[in-house]
Amino acid sequence: LLAERKGRLLARDPEGRMDEALKQRVARQGRALVRLLAGRERYAIERTAGSDNTREFPPQDDSFPLTPYQTGFYAMSLEERDNRSVLNQAGVFDLDEAPSPAEWREAMERLARRHPALRISLFSGEDGEIRQRARETCSLPLEDFEVTEQDADAAVEGLIDRFKSAAYDLERDFLFRAAIVRKPGGRATVVLGGHHIVLDGWSMGLILDDLAAILQKAELPPQGCGYEEYARNAALLPRLPRMEGHRRYWRDKLKHANPLLSLRENRHREASPGPDAERAVIHRPLAPDLIPNLARWAVASQGHPFAALSHALRHAFVLATGERDDTVITIAANREHHPDIAGLAGCLINVLPLLAPLDERLTAKDLLKDSQETVLEALEHQELPFGALLEASGIRPCQGRTPLGQVMLLLQNAFSMDGRPGVRCRIPRLPIAHYELSFVVWDRGREGFLLHTEHAPSLYSADRVNSLIDLFISICEVLPRCGETAGRDIPAIAAPKGKPPSDQEKGEGDLPAGDLGVNLLRALSGPDVPASRTDGATVADALSSVLAERG
Repeated sequence: LLAERKGRLLARDPEGRMDEALKQRVARQGRALVRLLAGRERYAIERTAGSDNTREFPPQDDSFPLTPYQTGFYAMSLEERDNRSVLNQAGVFDLDEAPSPAEWREAMERLARRHPALRISLFSGEDGEIRQRARETCSLPLEDFEVTEQDADAAVEGLIDRFKSAAYDLERDFLFRAAIVRKPGGRATVVLGGHHIVLDGWSMGLILDDLAAILQKAELPPQGCGYEEYARNAALLPRLPRMEGHRRYWRDKLKHANPLLSLRENRHREASPGPDAERAVIHRPLAPDLIPNLARWAVASQGHPFAALSHALRHAFVLATGERDDTVITIAANREHHPDIAGLAGCLINVLPLLAPLDERLTAKDLLKDSQETVLEALEHQELPFGALLEASGIRPCQGRTPLGQVMLLLQNAFSMDGRPGVRCRIPRLPIAHYELSFVVWDRGREGFLLHTEHAPSLYSADRVNSLIDLFISICEVLPRCGETAGRDIPAIAAPKGKPPSDQEKGEGDLPAGDLGVNLLRALSGPDVPASRTDGATVADALSSVLAERG
C-alpha cells in the first residue's frame, strides 16, 4: 500500500508481500509515484451536493490538471512492460502534390496554433501534482526528407517504426512530431507521431484532416470549447453529483460481467504480462459492398452500423466458443454529447464495456435491436471516466489482462479523407492496443474498408484468428438476408475438410483452426430450416448465394 505525505513516498506492507525486486522497483520510480499519488490525493475529495459548475480549484496560473484518462496513460508510462505500441500514436497520409519547405513549416505552425494539445508539456507542481500547460509558441520537431522512388517505402516505414517505438520523456520532450518524405514527381508522404497522453486516435484523424485542409488552402470549420477548458472540466467529472447515476448504472450492468475470454488458448496464461504484451496484426481488405450492405440493413431495421458489427462479432464468438456472455470493449470518442468539442484534438476518449448476452431464439432484427440498446445505453453513460467505472464495477485488475474484457471492437471513421482530393490515408500494419483480440473496421473513404485485427500470438495461433475473422465476415454477409431468421439458424463456419485438427487444437465448442479460405458455410437442412422469407429468399437461398460468391 503506497501513499504520499508531504512529498515523501510511504510504503506499508503488513503481510510481507514486497520482495527485494519490488522494493527496488518502487525505489527507482519513487519520484514519479509521489507525483502521481499527490495528484490523486488532491482530487480524492468528498462529493458534496451542489451545482455541477462549481470549481474547487480556480486557475492560479496558465497550467491545468490532467484529465482522468491522461492520468491513466501517465500511470501506464511508469510500468516496466513495454507499452509503446499503445502509448505512441502514428498517422500517415500520401499527397499527390507536395508543399514547398516553407509551406510545410507554415502549415505545421498553423496546425499547432489551432490545436493547443500539440503544444502541451507536462511538469511537476510544487505539491508534486503532475500538471500540463500549452506553450504560447511551439517550434514542433519537423523533419524533411527527399528520397528516390526506390527508397520511398523504406523511408516511410522507418519513420513509422521510429515514431511508434520512440520513448518520450513526458516532462522534457515535445509530445508531437512530424516528418515529410518527398518523392519524385512532386508527391509526398506525411508521417505524424504523438504520445497518447495528448492525442487519442480520433484526434489523429482530426489532425490529419486539418493539415490536409491547410495544405490545400481550404477553409477550416470553427472550433468551440478550448482544450484547457475541457481538461479543467474533465478533471472535475468524477466527483460531480450527476456521476452517481452513471456509477449505479455501471455497477448494475457489470455485476455479472465476465472479464475472461472463452476462446480456447494455445497455452495456459502466465501471471506475468511479459510475453503477452506482443501483438500480431492481420489486415484483411473487405469486399466493397460488405459494410455498406450491412449498414443499409441496420438503418432500415432502425439500428446503427456499429450495433450491427457488434452483433456480428458477438454471434461469431457464440458460434466459435458456445459462450454467450463474452464482454466486448469499445473505445468511445467521448464527443457525442458535446458538439462544441467535436473538432477538439486531445485525449478525450473513454473505454466502454458492451454486455449483451446473445439469445439465439430472437430473430436477427431483434438481436440488432438488443445490440443497439446496449450501445446506446453505454454511450449515455460514457462520461464516467474509465477509472471510476472500473472502481464502480468492483472488478479488480488482474496482472497480464486488461480489466473488464479481452476483446475490442472499433469502427474508426476519422480517417476517410472524403472531400480531400489528392489525399489518401494509410493504415500502418502496427498494433494499437493491448487487448488479447482487437477488431478495428477502418473506413478509408474512397479506398474502401479494411479489417485490422490484433491478437496475442502467445495465446492464439494465426490460423485460429483467421478462422474467427472468416466467421465474423461471413455473418456480416449473411445478416442483411436473414432479418427474420432466428439467431440459432444464422449460418456458422464449419471445420475445414482434409486433415482434422489435432487434440491440442481442439476445444469443446471451439472453432477448429484452419487455413484461410478453406472454411465453408454449413448449409441448413431438416426441420430446423425456418419457413420465413427475407426479401423473397429463404435462408437456404441466401446460403447458396454466399457459397457461390465465396467459391
